[in-house]
Amino acid sequence: MFAMKTKMDTELLSKNKKGLSTVIATVLIILLTLVATSIVWVAVKAFITPQMDKTQCFDVESGNKVTLNGAYTCFNDTSNEVQFSINMKDIAIDALIISIEMDGSSRSFTLTNTPTGIPTMKPYPAGYYGEPVALPGKNAGRTYTAVGFTGTDIGSIKIAPVLGTQQCGASDQIASIDDCMAFA
Repeated sequence: MFAMKTKMDTELLSKNKKGLSTVIATVLIILLTLVATSIVWVAVKAFITPQMDKTQCFDVESGNKVTLNGAYTCFNDTSNEVQFSINMKDIAIDALIISIEMDGSSRSFTLTNTPTGIPTMKPYPAGYYGEPVALPGKNAGRTYTAVGFTGTDIGSIKIAPVLGTQQCGASDQIASIDDCMAFA
């Protein structure tokens, strides 16, 4: 009977070893699958992320969400000031680059959501140069004045939104800038 009991114990022990090996093998296969999936995801994400940034820019550039208001944009060659107005629809951007071209050269300003003093820019109509200026809020507009433009004609004003670290293309441009004295 002792011999029979030992044989049963040996058979049970063998079965348990086989069952344990199957469990370990299954766990290893699952872990390998997770590691392989993670590696593929990292590679795919590297290709998808720039495309998503372009899609966000496309929405801003083509959707008339950040625009220049031509009715409040003009140049005063007596005071060397450019007045421009920006309208924002229901969109959140991180910054806006304003580029003013004149006589083959250009000057750029960056407006952010945080009020920042720009020495050659002020809020319109009241304010002083260097006073902190910021982007308009959602569904709002603001007018600004920039100084230091000598000449008789502004070539164009362009604006380009920034989303995160991605600078988008121009969302609006005004090529024909009126004389501010014509509005007076």
